[in-house]
Amino acid sequence: MANLGGGAEAHARFKQYEYRANSSLVLTSENRPRDTHEPTGEPETLWGKIDPKSFGDRVAKGRPQELDDKLKKSKKKGRDTVADDTASARQSKRRRLREESVLTDTDDVVYQPKTKETRAAYEAMLSLIQQQLGGLPLNVVSGAADEILAVLKNDAVKNSDKKAEIQKLLNPAPDQIHQVFDQLVSIGKLITDFQEGGDSGGGKANVDEGLDDDDVGVAVEFEDNEEDGEESDPDMVQEEDDEEDDEPQKTGGMQVDAGINEEDAGDANEGTSLNVLDIDAYWLQRKISHAYEQQIDPQQCQVLAEELLKILAEGDDRDVENKLLMHLQFEKFTLVKFLLRNRFKIVWCTRLARAEDQEEKNRIEDEMRGLGLAAIVDQLHSTRATAKEREENVQKSINEEARRLKEETVGDGGRGRRDVTDRDSESGWLKGQRQMVDLESLAFDQGGLLMANKKCDLPAGSYRTHGKGYEEVHVPWVSKKVDISEKLVKITEMPDWAQPAFKGMQQLNRVQSKVYDTALFKADNILLCAPTGAGKTNVAMLTILQQIESSRNEDGTLNHGKYKIVYVAPMKALVAEVRGWAQLAEKALNLSKMVGKRMWSVQTPLRQFHGIPNEILMKLEKKDLVWERYYDLSSQELGELIRSPKMGRPLHKFIHQFPKLVLAAQVQPITRTVLRVELTITPDFQWDEKIHKYVEPFWIILEDSDCEKILHHEYFLLKKQYISEDHTLNFTVPIFEPLPPQYFVRVVSDKWLGSQTVLPVSFRHLILPEKYPPPTELLDLQPLPVTALRNPSYVRLYQDFTHFNPVQTQVFNVLYNTNDNVLVAAPTGSGKTICAEFAILKNHQEVLLRQQDDTKRQSGPDTTTMRVVYIAPLEAIAKEQFRIWERKFGKGLGLRVVELTGETALDLKLLEKSQIVISTPEKWDALSRRWKQRKYVQQVSLFIVDELHLIGEAQGGTVLEVIVSRMRYISSQGENKIRIVALSTSLANAKDLGEWIGASSHGLFNFPPGVRPVPLEIHIQGVDISSFEARMQAMTKPTYTAIVQHAKNKKPAIVFVPTRTHVRLTAVDLMAYSHIDNPQSPDFLLGKLEELEDFVDKLREETLKETLRHGIGYLHEGLCSQDQEIVTQLFEAGRIQVCVMSSSLCWGTPLTAHLVVVMGTQYYDGRENSHSDYAVSDLLQMMGRASRPLLDNAGKCVIFCHSPRKEYYKKFLYEAFPVESHLQHFLHNNFNAEVVAGVIENKQDAVDYLTWTLMYRRLPQNPNYYNLQGVSHRHLSDHLSELVENTLSDLEASKCIEIEDEMDLSALNLGMISSYYYISYTTIERFSSLLSSKTKMKGLLEILTSASEYDMIPIRPGEEDRVRRLINHQRFSFENPNCTDPHVKANALLQAHFSRQSITTNLEMDQREVLLSATRLLQAMVDVISSNGWLNLALLAMEASQMVTQGMWERDSMLLQLPHFTKDLAKRCQENNIETVFDLVEMEDEERQELLKMKDTELLDIARFCNRFPNIDLTYEVVGSEDVTAGKEVTLQVMLERDMEGRTEVGAVDAPRYPKTKEEGWWLVVGDTKTNQLVAIKRVSLQKKAKVKLDFQVPSEAGEKSYTLYFMCDSYLGCDQEYAFSVDVKESGAENHMEE
Repeated sequence: MANLGGGAEAHARFKQYEYRANSSLVLTSENRPRDTHEPTGEPETLWGKIDPKSFGDRVAKGRPQELDDKLKKSKKKGRDTVADDTASARQSKRRRLREESVLTDTDDVVYQPKTKETRAAYEAMLSLIQQQLGGLPLNVVSGAADEILAVLKNDAVKNSDKKAEIQKLLNPAPDQIHQVFDQLVSIGKLITDFQEGGDSGGGKANVDEGLDDDDVGVAVEFEDNEEDGEESDPDMVQEEDDEEDDEPQKTGGMQVDAGINEEDAGDANEGTSLNVLDIDAYWLQRKISHAYEQQIDPQQCQVLAEELLKILAEGDDRDVENKLLMHLQFEKFTLVKFLLRNRFKIVWCTRLARAEDQEEKNRIEDEMRGLGLAAIVDQLHSTRATAKEREENVQKSINEEARRLKEETVGDGGRGRRDVTDRDSESGWLKGQRQMVDLESLAFDQGGLLMANKKCDLPAGSYRTHGKGYEEVHVPWVSKKVDISEKLVKITEMPDWAQPAFKGMQQLNRVQSKVYDTALFKADNILLCAPTGAGKTNVAMLTILQQIESSRNEDGTLNHGKYKIVYVAPMKALVAEVRGWAQLAEKALNLSKMVGKRMWSVQTPLRQFHGIPNEILMKLEKKDLVWERYYDLSSQELGELIRSPKMGRPLHKFIHQFPKLVLAAQVQPITRTVLRVELTITPDFQWDEKIHKYVEPFWIILEDSDCEKILHHEYFLLKKQYISEDHTLNFTVPIFEPLPPQYFVRVVSDKWLGSQTVLPVSFRHLILPEKYPPPTELLDLQPLPVTALRNPSYVRLYQDFTHFNPVQTQVFNVLYNTNDNVLVAAPTGSGKTICAEFAILKNHQEVLLRQQDDTKRQSGPDTTTMRVVYIAPLEAIAKEQFRIWERKFGKGLGLRVVELTGETALDLKLLEKSQIVISTPEKWDALSRRWKQRKYVQQVSLFIVDELHLIGEAQGGTVLEVIVSRMRYISSQGENKIRIVALSTSLANAKDLGEWIGASSHGLFNFPPGVRPVPLEIHIQGVDISSFEARMQAMTKPTYTAIVQHAKNKKPAIVFVPTRTHVRLTAVDLMAYSHIDNPQSPDFLLGKLEELEDFVDKLREETLKETLRHGIGYLHEGLCSQDQEIVTQLFEAGRIQVCVMSSSLCWGTPLTAHLVVVMGTQYYDGRENSHSDYAVSDLLQMMGRASRPLLDNAGKCVIFCHSPRKEYYKKFLYEAFPVESHLQHFLHNNFNAEVVAGVIENKQDAVDYLTWTLMYRRLPQNPNYYNLQGVSHRHLSDHLSELVENTLSDLEASKCIEIEDEMDLSALNLGMISSYYYISYTTIERFSSLLSSKTKMKGLLEILTSASEYDMIPIRPGEEDRVRRLINHQRFSFENPNCTDPHVKANALLQAHFSRQSITTNLEMDQREVLLSATRLLQAMVDVISSNGWLNLALLAMEASQMVTQGMWERDSMLLQLPHFTKDLAKRCQENNIETVFDLVEMEDEERQELLKMKDTELLDIARFCNRFPNIDLTYEVVGSEDVTAGKEVTLQVMLERDMEGRTEVGAVDAPRYPKTKEEGWWLVVGDTKTNQLVAIKRVSLQKKAKVKLDFQVPSEAGEKSYTLYFMCDSYLGCDQEYAFSVDVKESGAENHMEE
């Protein structure tokens, strides 16, 4: 936390972070030349240096010679006149004090600061002097400071002389004297309470006792103030001001007695400037009439008097004053002040005067005494004033006038604010103490020429208020007579829906009422100029309500998507204007908060809470206690600190509600000039919704080592629902060489004064990465013709062009004529995919040659097999590449191209029968984990990895690294060499990646980012708006302008935006701008509208229809496939010019354009609950869409981003960026898989496994990125050993593996399940610990959705309420659901799927991910349950798998699986005893048609489903049933045969509600229903026929044992089969038999 005050402690804490304190560990010597006789600090002997006889020979009596000289000069100038002339005596005294040194003063410290500001300045001066003088004692440094202050405050000395005097005192280095003097002058200006002669408020200015008073003047003594001063202004920070003695000393000047006696002092405190005996029942009415100069109607005067009495009787002074001004206006301000001062006298004396009898008077007087108004009662009972009292009253009047004259002339002498006497009052006087008016102090030292005229004539009703060092002048506004016809708008007259916005108000004021109609009922622009306090903010509220009203639906609800309101706070706008200046930005932010909170930054932060008495706050402010110390105090200690035990607990609560954050930062070098900072923010305060509302905003600021320049800043919102979580922010900052000692991370509250946390980030152990080698030069080669392929079949594949581009030309020879491993790194759009096709054609050519030679090896793998695996990092790329290669290689060369599905059984079949396999990293990882048992994986001949730079992404990149490392390892273990070809964008560390994949220097091509077939012109524009939504809205018009300017001649343009919501809004905004510019014909429509209507009519989305008519299409994940296809075809055909699409589509879309606009570079990251930046790889992919090689000579890209990110994108969009491994964070599951596969059998194997990874190669190149502190062999060995030990220990604790003899590793059952089903080890551990034999469906779903696989489901802004409504309407709801928990969201989406509840927008995408993971999670859950032998729970989990596939509950009618079936139709069928699919099939056609009452097409769909519905015959027998003895294993043989209904293949499951194609699977289960024991289980993949054996052990007791055989489907409901059988267990030699 920032130090509020703290004095030297704060200064010392700040100094420890200065550059000079951290830049070197070597002590720096003093800059000034050292005296040869000066002590060095080393111990020295005194032997021979001291003569005992000389002790005391320098003693002297009398005054110092310098002082004698001064005294002689003073006497010589005029001894006789000085003694009588007071002014001369004072001047002599001043000169004496100015010319004295610390050696002539007996006090250790003459000057002592009086305020926190001057104290901080004084300590800064002490620190500066300490640096110049070295390690001297504090009293010496303080004395030097006093001497310097005396020099600086002496206006009679020139600056050059001052500099010379200071140089003598400090003796700084010659090159530093100017800097030191300037700093001292600046600090001296901040010390405003220094007075010559010593401390003006405390202590004694002592002089030598030997001096005569006549020579040097009179020593004036001041006593310390004994009062707390708590009655002063509560908005001022009070100091302990000193007061003068009751009997002032004679100083030769005129004295004016301004004191009053004790009785009068009490009177003054009560405000008794009005004689209570003068107040009768009609006094106030007469007073009002007199104030209006008898011009007011008596009846009206009586009414006004009664109203004023009511006002005076209630409320605090401020409210009473405001209400009085409303009734009397500012012309009667004098009367208002008078009434306010004497309000209690007027109210109670009038009540007494109006009392009907003595009893009522006594009651009123008792009530007055109870309210502390006994003084008024006593005055009412006093007699007429005596002569002495009258004389004292006259003296009071004189004193009052004298003090008034003083205040008007010189102010109040720094004694704080005082109430000024109302000159129109009848007999008012000031409250105060005895004072002395020193007329000599009024003299102006520098002559009359420089003296300013202090007299100022102010308008009537003006008054002054004096404060310390300043004066307030209050000038009333000029009142105009109110028009009688003017009417104030009452809140009750406003529309009902608008009234809650003005809760607590009765009516609008005059300004608000004047603009009411325009602001609330019209959409006109308004410029409102009115004084501060006129209520302009409420006028803004009226305009906001007008916008909201325009977006109301007919049912009264609001359509929040139709409006966007931006409110700009001017003080916060000032903060935004300073981007780079750390101290200025901090001051501007503090100033804005001071204005908003109406308090000074030096006051206690607790003033920002309501409910703390002012006297408590003032006591806290007098305690010189650092703010952080308050957190260590208990409530009891706080109560003792302020001497108010009752306030201890409230203060403790408020202190811990004050926003406080705990910071932790990790720095990772990306390059030698860029650092990545991972900042973890942990809230450390108690959230109170009444105080903090729903969000607390903070500024994240990273400053350089001098705290002068801001290197990065961003706006961070801490939301209520995430108060208990850690928040992680990632950003990059520049770093420069030589390395600075540290940076500073400062997190400052945008609302709370004093709420800031500073974290120094040290670079002491920072090791920058090694420099990267230069990129590959693009040679100036002749373009290679397509005919160079030397095969007509190959040449026909490339009919669209005749020559390859320069990149393809340069890499052609290595890829097409050799079998070397190759890395091609080039910008997006360089044609790298065709480079990969060169390798495919090379592989195909070799297979053809082998087949022609008919040479096959007698052992080893079949070398004539062509099996190419292409890895696309994203499913969208895989689908697009499958579409292209299916057409090119499938139809062109007759090769079988397949795309893996993720279903292991099906993928193994596809791998066996195909030549080109397209997969994502996750699917290939799951398939290749058991590579030792799968020969088709070992037979891969070419392994192509696209977009290898995505290895730098977190989790996805780890999988990519693992499968490449595995394929290299497989290639090294077998006879079949696997060629690896990797494609990537330009990389800074491509050499490391090339060596990792086994590419030689001849196979490494790393072209610079500027090498493109079509040159790309890039424009980066920053938008300086912190709010994400406001920034996106501000980018819309510049986007339209960019399209008009850069996509001339009707060239196509693509606009990328973050989300589908922005897609739709941006398209509509572009349409609106286009319509404004050209209402007659749409600018972006390139064809005739009539030709477009046929396509538009086929669209489902209405908004898309409208935008397409204006030449603007849009694409996002939520559009149906038909709509996406229509938009894509229209854009490719050149019918529309603009296509807006979500950023996630940049990887899979085939569209290209002349212009690409990236509208915003951030997206909402639901995992971190904040907005995150696009990955650089995503931006490069978007930029690559601005490439049309055969159509454009150049492409254009315009990027709109947040201003602080502009420099970052400039660097990495124009330069190659490096990639690093993230494997160390995701190593557990990979180690577990390799242990299960038998690759890792001990800890040494685990270390060897890591040597195949990219991480191992990057460790010595960038050690700090991987938390290494060195690059020696010992550092690397220790790091790898520790990594292996920790990972394996976690796996052992989760019961996935077993470690024997602290070295050997073996897989356990849970580890095998985790690896086989490709789920996290933490998930399988959770399943094992949470599941029990008593778990029901509700618990099963909760455990299922608690899986780690659902951690990544995002919670977007505004989804919390939708998830809450969704979960509350489901079968299994939660009592207090945490709707920001992704697992709760997964549960809600899963139950909504079972209930067939329609959901839209982003929830639909999230539901798809939930369902895809649920299938394999349930299969793993079945295995975990089976391991525990729980029969009923296993069957329940199998039913849950059916529910996931078909989208229905297990208790629903099974007929709902059929197409076109509704719940009503299923109920009607049930009433006719038709409950299953088989019942429906067995009906007669006429009966079925009569029952269903459907169209022929619908009946055809039902027939198709029924034909595909599993119809399987099952037979079984117990093998050796005659010889079953106790405790032995029994084999149950099951025969399965499917009725194919004339089909040749089973095909996929008919499940329209499941998001992807799925193959059906089956379980065979044997269990004992009596004991709920599962004894055998086997998963079956059935095509036409199958024979399955199940082994289980019979009990050790003899007798007949009953069992049940279950045949369970994982995809359909209603096709399960169940058979009961028994086994007769005999004693040894007995016969067994079986019964059904």
